Amino acid sequence: MTVWHSPQTADRYDRYTQKFPLYATTSARLVAAAGIRPGSRVLDLGCGTGVTTRALLARVGPAGQVLAVDSSPAMLDTARANVRADNVSWYQGDARDVDRLVGGKVDAAVSNMAFWQFDLVPTLAAVAKVLTDEGSLTFSIGYRVRPDAAAIASHWRRTLRDNGYDLVEARRSEHRESALSLREWSRLALVAQAAAQTDDQPWTLHTLYFRCRPQG
Repeated sequence: MTVWHSPQTADRYDRYTQKFPLYATTSARLVAAAGIRPGSRVLDLGCGTGVTTRALLARVGPAGQVLAVDSSPAMLDTARANVRADNVSWYQGDARDVDRLVGGKVDAAVSNMAFWQFDLVPTLAAVAKVLTDEGSLTFSIGYRVRPDAAAIASHWRRTLRDNGYDLVEARRSEHRESALSLREWSRLALVAQAAAQTDDQPWTLHTLYFRCRPQG
């Protein structure tokens, strides 16, 4: 069992997301960047404890559907307890197998700061198989230190192109948090940049959002 899959990590992560607005804020911005419409069928890849799932449900409305996937049974158990809705389905499994986990096509796929977990090449291939012809994948990556957004966007444009996707849009945002938030974030043992810098000053999460579509 990895650190990510442990019940202790799920509990710490859940308490953090309830105490601090960071993940709710980045989830809302991710959903906005994805351009999701009411009634859509959407894949939440690396759903964790359900913060992004909840934001997606608010956007798709009662006529839509959210398919939430995570490799951690403990995260999914917590997400099920946090998010009670008839139009969400939960799937435990690896992101690279998502085309076999979920049935049918989705209008959009999103992933909020979870790409570090995935085997990138097979995951991109699997997501492409479940997207509709007009469907898109939108994902976010967070940085403790201000990134070179242009260079990173150029890197992802090449990486996505090499794996059958076109980059449609890249956005950036900043979110200010307290020193206490950073200290508790580092204890999640999920973000190396946070663990390396735990001073007593407020801090800023710099987030890049990428929206892409399969080529052709």
